[in-house]
Amino acid sequence: MFHEMRYVYAVYQEQSFSKAAEKLYISQPSLSAMVKRAEKRIGSDIFNRSTIPVTLTQIGEAYIADVEKIMELETELRRHVSDSNDLLIGHLSVGGTTLFTSFILPALIAGFTKRYPGVTIQICEASTQRLEKELAEGTLDFLIDNCELSTKIYNQEIVCAEELLLAVPAASAAHQTAGRFSLNASDIQKGRHLLKDTEIAPFDAFQNENFLLLKEGNNTRARADKIFKRARIKPKILFLLDQQMTTYHLACNNVGCAFVSDTLVKHMPATKEILFYKLDHDLAKRYIYLYSRQNNYQTRAVKAFIEMAAKAPLSFS
Repeated sequence: MFHEMRYVYAVYQEQSFSKAAEKLYISQPSLSAMVKRAEKRIGSDIFNRSTIPVTLTQIGEAYIADVEKIMELETELRRHVSDSNDLLIGHLSVGGTTLFTSFILPALIAGFTKRYPGVTIQICEASTQRLEKELAEGTLDFLIDNCELSTKIYNQEIVCAEELLLAVPAASAAHQTAGRFSLNASDIQKGRHLLKDTEIAPFDAFQNENFLLLKEGNNTRARADKIFKRARIKPKILFLLDQQMTTYHLACNNVGCAFVSDTLVKHMPATKEILFYKLDHDLAKRYIYLYSRQNNYQTRAVKAFIEMAAKAPLSFS
């Protein structure tokens, strides 16, 4: 029965029998047969197969809700068992967007695994929205992100600070007006943008530029919207993208302007194809946080990871 539940849940997550079968490494006919068996056992269809993507029936919604309760209980049991092993063995699951799993997590994980080599760590890369959902459901132990989550629901530890910058292709005509305020990659890597005497360019110098923005629901996008509103500019949006690294590479290839963090710039090879501009400090400065669920049993591995993040914050700005 529990095996069937996991198969049904995979179809629910992927909203597709074919994608779920691929994820589970089984054939689609085998998966369909397993789901049919579960539906026969409860006496009702779980999925509406006539829709694309497949959706849950009313009974299916109740079934999935109960499966999630069972999975959460199983997760809690696993955490209690691993706690008794005094960190000789254990498991952690950490989620983040590509930017943070590429540049922030490696240093944290390296320090932790050196001290606790018996603890396995699973890294999940996805959008902030999906990762927050998985953190809320208990699938993830931690989420590392610059988003602002409710501290009534989640524990919050500051990992490091970062500064948002405007990245403008070197070939842009805007440099004719704002060029004296520009900074190159070497300036950012040396922290020149953080100095008080580094001036901020008037943002209206970029009002005729094409912009590469992240999709709504992202901290960088929310700050960009506020910057446009403050400057009374309606941006010409060329692309809406999922990842900051994508906007950066497009800007380097003279496609448009992008809002990027100094965390990213400091970890990328210096290039002459792009110049940077300092932004208003109250909208540019932000923190990268490590989130975990409150009111949730914490294994010794989880507690140790939180303690390490809190005592040894990284500094990129």
